[in-house]
Formats: sequence, C-alpha cells, structure tokens
Amino acid sequence: YERVLYKVPKWEVSLPLYLGSGKIRSEYLNNLENYKTLSKTPFSLIDIGVSAKYYLFTWLAPRLTIGQRFTYNTNADIRKAFNTTFYALGVSISLGGLYDSIFKKEK
Repeated sequence: YERVLYKVPKWEVSLPLYLGSGKIRSEYLNNLENYKTLSKTPFSLIDIGVSAKYYLFTWLAPRLTIGQRFTYNTNADIRKAFNTTFYALGVSISLGGLYDSIFKKEK
C-alpha cells in the first residue's frame, strides 16, 4: 500500500507500507560438499517509510525511499538483525504514460 501525500507535475511524495512474511533457512556446507539445514525460522515484517519521486518525463521518475523495518512473530536474534532503517533507490516507469508520449496525437 502506498498513500500519496503531495503531488505536483514534477514531484510526488508518498508513504509506502509493506507487509511480508516467510522463513529464514540457515545451512552449512559439510566436508562431503553437502548442504545441511541448521534451522528454518518463520518471520513477519512491516516496513514503513517516506518515498519521493522526481518526474524526468511524464512516464519516467527516479525514486528514493527511506524507512524503518520491524520484524515480529520471530525470535530475538532475527529481530535484532532485521529491525533496521532501510533505503531503496529505483526507477518508476509508467507504461501508459510512455505509450501516450509516443502514440498520442495532439489535437
């Protein structure tokens, strides 16, 4: 889920919320070159943050997200390793905007 807070033609600021779950599996390689499983630990997480996009074109925008990750429903070691501040860099591409910029004729 992502709630847009501010939007003008060149900028967009939003609050993303990510939910996740899965299992963390730890393995080791023994002397016989076989992987042995040490543990399988379930976990759940929630990420909240602030995201900003700058539109270079109506269809292309670099993106920066900064936030905090919280894990729950798991042991203390995993919470300690994964409860952290995060950042993400990316590019947003609007296929509809790209199509319009190529094929839409001005009236």
